Amino acid sequence: MKLDPRLAPLVRARTGLAIADDMLGRAIRQRLRERQEADAEGYVSRILDDEAEFADLLDLLVIPETWFFRDPQAIAHAARFAQERHARSGVPVRLLSLPCSTGEEPYTLAMALFDTGLPAAAFEVTAVDINEPSLERARRGLYGRNSFRARDLSFRDRYFEPQGDRQRLAERVRNQVRFRQGNILQLGSLRDGTAFDVVLCRNLLIYFDDQTQGRALSHLAALMHDDGLLCVGSSEMVSAMRHGFASLGVAHASALVKRQAAAPEQPRPHPPAAPPRRKAAARPPAAATLPARLRARSLPAPAPASLVSAGPSPLEEAQRLADAGRGAEAETLLRNVLEADRGQAGAHFLLALILPDARAAEAERALRQALYLEPGHYPALCRLALICERAGRLDEAGRLRERAARIQTRAGDDA
Repeated sequence: MKLDPRLAPLVRARTGLAIADDMLGRAIRQRLRERQEADAEGYVSRILDDEAEFADLLDLLVIPETWFFRDPQAIAHAARFAQERHARSGVPVRLLSLPCSTGEEPYTLAMALFDTGLPAAAFEVTAVDINEPSLERARRGLYGRNSFRARDLSFRDRYFEPQGDRQRLAERVRNQVRFRQGNILQLGSLRDGTAFDVVLCRNLLIYFDDQTQGRALSHLAALMHDDGLLCVGSSEMVSAMRHGFASLGVAHASALVKRQAAAPEQPRPHPPAAPPRRKAAARPPAAATLPARLRARSLPAPAPASLVSAGPSPLEEAQRLADAGRGAEAETLLRNVLEADRGQAGAHFLLALILPDARAAEAERALRQALYLEPGHYPALCRLALICERAGRLDEAGRLRERAARIQTRAGDDA
């Protein structure tokens, strides 16, 4: 199949992703099968002018993977931050979720805010995604079992009603979320109102090269209050700190503010109050900041409570140092960990994350070692795909992304 040379640049402009031609070709062939068409060249020539069909094609290239309360620590921190912000100002709090996929994350924010006691008039959630079919599913508010994978499903009894083999979300939750089609690289239309207090942009930046990450984070910063909160994925903290944000040091939330807001001479956002009588030594293990599969396979199983020491493990401490922007110290600690035990995929992966762009070859070696130890390491596959894209190895990057997509799909099927 001969592809129009304008197609790949258009996909990149819309999504920020550098998609290899063979991956585009496979998506087009799948779309032709779905449409029961045989004229591939005719399809390729007209898709550039057919917005609806182009969105359906993107749906095959950008794999949504989400469920309710997928990142409970980040959601809880964002909800407490919003509650305290409203208590101080009395002004309705604005929250942004992107990409919102089929709506699980923005609806989770709304449920979490209701759980804090905030009334409907005290907040609103804007949800943005590039994919219109996903937005349509989100607006319907009807979800199957794959959307309910959290350990604690008590929210389902409070906010859903059974409808056949699915669950219908309560109208009062649906009313709190406004869905809009948009691209993180083209968010000008969102600047027509009050700035956002809280932005959740989790597990998107990892798909972008460093230059595109910088553009995306610049767009997000322009939408936020200077003392607003940004939550990213745990694998994206280092990238955000390279592009104008500073870590708040909140365990497990991957929470940041604009760098100038974190400067000592300026007021810093008030962190959420700690639960009463909670001692530092009793905090959850910092391994929760790592991806679930990495925690499950790369870290030792927890010891009985009577044998657990109060201090963090070396890998946990390295994660804390990295989140705080102390990359050199984290690197030294990780190299000590790996000198003692080369079999820790999590240490190889974290080392790759904190290495600067000028040391991409070292980062690539660390990622390949992580994948040798744990072939299904999803974040490592995504990060390695980025490095391949930067080096111009687009075919290899495409194969890595396809591997990552298959892993995500299997995870959903097994849930």
